[in-house]
Amino acid sequence: IANLRLEPTGDGAVVVKWTANEPAFAEVEYGETRTYGKTTPRTRYLVTSYGQVIADLDPKRPYHFRVRVTDASGNIALSDDIARDSS
Repeated sequence: IANLRLEPTGDGAVVVKWTANEPAFAEVEYGETRTYGKTTPRTRYLVTSYGQVIADLDPKRPYHFRVRVTDASGNIALSDDIARDSS
């Protein structure tokens, strides 16, 4: 997992973007701490790059995000944590 970044949308949402070195199913774990607690739906198709919109975030709270990918053989990889500070 590479090029992990957050792009704010200005309406309380962010887009989590990344690339991968091989096709994989992907999902984003997120929450106010590094224990995350929430997960986006997994992609329906194998992808090598993706942007996941996560809406309804409280702009006054910090959030942590991590990408989880699963390749066609079932191997799982996790990205590093990336954080969004509160505004």
